[in-house]
Amino acid sequence: MKKAPSERLYGAYELLTKNYEIIFCDSRFEGLSKSIYEFFQKIRLRHLPIDTIRKIASCDYLILKDDFYTLAAITGFLLRKKVIYMDSLFNLPANAFRRLVTRINLRLASKVLVYSSVQANIWLKAFPELKKKISVIEYPIDRDFYNRNIASPKSPKSPKSPNLLKAISVGRDLGRDNSTLIEACKSIGLNLTLVTLPYLVPKDLEQEGLVKIKENLSYEKLFAEYKESTLSIVPLKKGLIYPSGIRAILESMAIGVPVIAARTPIIEELFLDNKNILLYSPENIEDLSLKIITLLQNDELRAELIREGLNTTKELDIKDHAEKLYKKILQ
Repeated sequence: MKKAPSERLYGAYELLTKNYEIIFCDSRFEGLSKSIYEFFQKIRLRHLPIDTIRKIASCDYLILKDDFYTLAAITGFLLRKKVIYMDSLFNLPANAFRRLVTRINLRLASKVLVYSSVQANIWLKAFPELKKKISVIEYPIDRDFYNRNIASPKSPKSPKSPNLLKAISVGRDLGRDNSTLIEACKSIGLNLTLVTLPYLVPKDLEQEGLVKIKENLSYEKLFAEYKESTLSIVPLKKGLIYPSGIRAILESMAIGVPVIAARTPIIEELFLDNKNILLYSPENIEDLSLKIITLLQNDELRAELIREGLNTTKELDIKDHAEKLYKKILQ
């Protein structure tokens, strides 16, 4: 039985089961090499281990996930491999040096895969050379893994007693707005389990009695937290142009927990307000508090969000994603 959802491997697991040869490379550095790595990472020029170069040489396609990896892209290009960046476009580069590094990486790539048309259009305006390379692919979810752990819907014991209930929020990236989340829960007396990294929580808020901050949970413990929760909240900062929050939203939907999330252009593109999700104005404590109370008091809305959320995950099943990914790579 799988101990983690296969979408964490972005389709590679499914391709493996269909007899494709997949080479995983996630090298780590220690000692002096770690300090050198951290220096190069700051200037967007992470150095490349010899073992990684060997692995690049043995493959046909080089898929680079997350941040630009200039030396890996150059190596793949020189070795005549197809270099593919996947989910690597975040905020637009803010200075001339970063724009130069970005442009180099985009020119080395044969494909750039993203999860949002909104995001693709923003980047196309800034980097027109992406026109023949950028392609949108759906974010997948391993339904089988999560569906074994579907939670029983929690109903409020009393609309006036949110302190008897609990919300959960899962997120570990800098796009999270935990200040608004915590203040909104405090304002209505709602218990909150925040699964994150401590440095993402403001110091003056982390000791609040209603809030429990947890990190490094196993999936068993995470599912237990979901099953005790009435709703899931995904708080996002204003102005995000990358798909922060998608994984947390789909994970909650797949388990059967209704979701409230901050309204961003990308979230609005991928989900339907008052249909499979409830959206609030980002960084707005009052609006988030109102949406929480609305969800707690409206049984029909809560049931619809759960039902439509589960239907949404059916459309994004990882089993279909792998073949779509493979076709995108070969186009």
